[in-house]
Formats: sequence, C-alpha cells, structure tokens
Amino acid sequence: MKTFGAPPIDISCLTMEAVSATDLAGWERLRHHHPHGLSPLLSPSFAKTVSRLRRDVRVLIARKGGDVEAVLPVHARPFGFARPIGAPFDDLAGPLCAPRSTVTMVDLLAGAGFGIYKAQNAIQSPHQPEADTHEAQVTYAIDRRDNPDGDLFEARKREHPKRFKNFRRLSNRLERDLGQIDFRWGRPEPVRLARLLEWKSRQFQREGLLDITSATHSRALLKAIADQRPEDFTALGGFVVELHVDGNLIAGHFGVREGAHFHSWISAYDPDCSKYAPGMVLLMNALSFMGEMGLDTYQLANGHGHYKKYFATPGAPVISRTAIAPGLKGTFHSARQAATGLLDNAADNAPGARLVRRLDHIAVCEPSALARTREMAYALVKRSGSKSAAAHPERA
Repeated sequence: MKTFGAPPIDISCLTMEAVSATDLAGWERLRHHHPHGLSPLLSPSFAKTVSRLRRDVRVLIARKGGDVEAVLPVHARPFGFARPIGAPFDDLAGPLCAPRSTVTMVDLLAGAGFGIYKAQNAIQSPHQPEADTHEAQVTYAIDRRDNPDGDLFEARKREHPKRFKNFRRLSNRLERDLGQIDFRWGRPEPVRLARLLEWKSRQFQREGLLDITSATHSRALLKAIADQRPEDFTALGGFVVELHVDGNLIAGHFGVREGAHFHSWISAYDPDCSKYAPGMVLLMNALSFMGEMGLDTYQLANGHGHYKKYFATPGAPVISRTAIAPGLKGTFHSARQAATGLLDNAADNAPGARLVRRLDHIAVCEPSALARTREMAYALVKRSGSKSAAAHPERA
C-alpha cells in the first residue's frame, strides 16, 4: 500500500481474493455513481470470473478516509504493463471513480507500482471531464430506460421509417421463404452456442482477422461465461439471444448478463441466410422483447455503427487512453511508445497503424510466443493473398 496527498489517499494493488467485503461494497457504490457503471463488464463478479482463469488479475483500489475513491481491475503484464480486465472483451474499461474524486490514472499506476495502462475503450468519468482529453468514440446500446412507458420498437421505427419498412420486408420474405420466425433468449445451450461460434470463426477466417473464438485467452473466457448458469439472471452469467426459423437457428448474440444489463460479445448468423439480413431481423425483434427479457440495457459490441444506430442509441462514450506513471517502468514505456509512435499515431487505415493494432490484439489473446508468431504469419499471408486478388481479380 502507498499513501500520498492531503488528505491522505491510500492505494492498494490486490489479488481478487484479497479484496475485502468492505471494498467490494465500495466498488458497487462506485458503479451506481457512473451512468454506465452497471455494465456486467465493470462488476466485481466479472473480475472474479476472469481471476479464476488467469493469475495476473490485480485490483487497484484508492481509499480516502477508509472510503473507496477509485477501482480499476487490470491484467498485470510484464514490465509494469497494465491491461484492462477481460481483454480482448474489454468493450468498457475502468477506472470507476467517486464523485469529485481527485485520484488520477497516474496516481493509481504509481501507487500500485505499474508503469503504463493502455485501454481502447475506457469509460469517461462524468466527474472528471477535464481528465479525458481524447476524442470520445460512440458505442451503441438498446436502452429501455430511454422510453420506459412506450413501445421501444415504435419509437425507433418513427425515427427511421424507411429503414424499418425495409427491415419488415426482409422479415416477411424470410418467413415466406423459410418458415415461421421464433425469437428466443436465455442461458446458452451448448450445441447452438457452438454453432454460433463456428459461424463467427468462419467470418474471422474469411476476413483474415484473429479468431477470438479459438485464441487461448479469449476462448477460455467465452467458455467460462457460458458455463456460468445461475438460477436467475440477477447473478452474472452467459446469455444468448437467438433468431430461429422453422425451428432452426439462423442468427444469435452471445455475451454476459448481470441483472437487467446484457453486453453482447459475439454476433453471428448462418451465411446461407445472409440475403435476408438475419442480424437486422434479430435486432428488430430484440426491440419488441426487451421488457419480456427483463432487460434495461442491451449493449452492442463496439463498431459497425452504420447499422446499430437504427436499433440503438449512443451508449457509454469511450476513449482510447494511455497513462504512463513516473519512474523507471514509466520511462521504459515512454521510450517504447516513442519508438512506435509514428506507427501508432498514423491514420487509422495506414499499414503501420493496422500493424500496431494487430500485434497488440494478438498479444492480448495469445500468451505464448509461438502462438503469437503463428497468428502474425497467418495475418501476413492472408493480407498478401488479399493484395494479390485485388491486383489480379480474374484469379479471385
């Protein structure tokens, strides 16, 4: 534990097992202070699940006068590198801070002995807006609290009438061609979940992306969440939303749910049904069944806002955040950042920027050097093949 400031603030770096009941209660209080803090990804239960899979989970806790001021669960990587808990499924990352707290990311890192913290999807603190200087990215969520007394489907339909007319046309065509639509939800059934993950795996392979359904760390976390099947939905566990036609699964979302809050990680559909846009039909049904599912929020995984905006509203704003602490570890990472700065700060679609993101994504998902080398070689071969096909379309 390290102490600084006046009044004094104590900062601890603990294993999940060492977090006291008092600190867990303080953590829960911080969740209720933040407008998006009730996401399952920001809960102690999620951190406990991850800590059972990995020994590198640490919880950074700042206390003032015995009260919890800030909480940040991380993966403690070599050389003082802290990553968000649950990466690569870290669509929302901390820290959670108390109202009017003066604790900064640098304070947390320095007090816990880390040199750097990097997160692509760090939530913004509503109490410390001046601390978040990066441009916020938009995430999307279906939020029943936006329209608690009305029909959420009708509200979105009024806002996008032409789009919803087209979605209805697709839905009718799907039923006419293949059979009756059946919308289902609940704890994942192993055979159907395996089918969803297989469809997603094939998509990753087609697009030359790292397959997070089979990579070591991500596969283990998907399985651990799917295997958590509490008696009711107040406790954290796996949750799936499925679209069936004539008794056959054709699309689904899988993720983690706690209480009235669901965060989707995996979105997949039967490629043989792609002409019907089954993912759109699934989301259209999800709007109508939010109340019956007992959900207040249905957080959609980041990206693809071009279609999510028709079903969802902007959710938690997130930023790409890098914080570096003073000291030897921080100096090491500052030099490393400078060495890759030209690549990291290049345009998003520049080859260097894509390479940095790909290497980082591989490092998050695969623990061994051999697996990382294999994944990078696969990416290079896939990219080379894509360039060849573009240069010689007659061969594609």
